[in-house]
Amino acid sequence: VNNGLRFLCPVSCGCGDLMSNRMYRVQKMGCWKGCMNEIAAATDARPCADLQLGDGWNATWQSYKKMMTSYLGSEDPVAQAIQYVVDTFTRDGCSGFQKIQTDPFTSHNYCFESFGSAAIPFAQICPEACGCQSNLENGCPKSCIRTAAQALFSPQTGAVNSSGS
Repeated sequence: VNNGLRFLCPVSCGCGDLMSNRMYRVQKMGCWKGCMNEIAAATDARPCADLQLGDGWNATWQSYKKMMTSYLGSEDPVAQAIQYVVDTFTRDGCSGFQKIQTDPFTSHNYCFESFGSAAIPFAQICPEACGCQSNLENGCPKSCIRTAAQALFSPQTGAVNSSGS
């Protein structure tokens, strides 16, 4: 889907769908601000738990592969590293963030940063794996604030837990 089509048909292109392909779903790539607001509202309204992943997850990583190959080429060892990232996330889902937290080529944090203005943060759908319960970063559901507060404060004793657990 190109930027123009995404601008003309944002709903059909998944711009406002939390679970569709996450690559290219940013304003710079044609998605309307209203769609981005819908995703933010859906994120904030949901529990602080990883979602069941579907076709959109696999499509995201196939899009990642195409994008990175177009920028970096398809020669080894680059191609092997790209395939390792794709295989890890398509096989392991959200738990893949326990193995790979930052992109090996761009050093951006998958969970909390937009991918070079090409993708929205994964913390929106994988808040547990991204550590939102203790690290309230960009994209974490607001329900994680309560989880983080409970980890820091003991209602039984009224004491603040400085270790965070």
